[in-house]
Amino acid sequence: MSDLFDLPDGPEGPRERGRMSLPDSPVVAGITAAITMALAVVLFITAMPGENRVLVYKGEQVNAGDLCEAVDTAGETVVRACSELGAWETYPTGWSLLPLIIALVLAGAAGYVAYHIPKQVRTRKRLMQNALDNLTGEDFKRL
Repeated sequence: MSDLFDLPDGPEGPRERGRMSLPDSPVVAGITAAITMALAVVLFITAMPGENRVLVYKGEQVNAGDLCEAVDTAGETVVRACSELGAWETYPTGWSLLPLIIALVLAGAAGYVAYHIPKQVRTRKRLMQNALDNLTGEDFKRL
């Protein structure tokens, strides 16, 4: 059985498998930084403090679908859904630490990438200018 990655030889010799990769350009770096920062913002929003609603019946936290026993006005014990008998209370929650740390790390990484974009643009411009300066008549044979 042949290996799936073995490619047949071409007329110029063995062919190499082409690499599928993104070019190292300022546009790719900017898009990567923007997506990373958006993810960091979403994680930061989920980590923010808020409120937690809980159903409480006779001092205990219960689920809304549970059955609770109560005494009615006639003195008989009745069974009803806890959502009818209990009271909803809200408690403040604090910051969620793990999403906050991940959001800060992602924001730092996005800032680092965005900080280096101008240097990348300058380097590409300098390389293009050097290539234009080194052109000779040999490069324009068809003209």
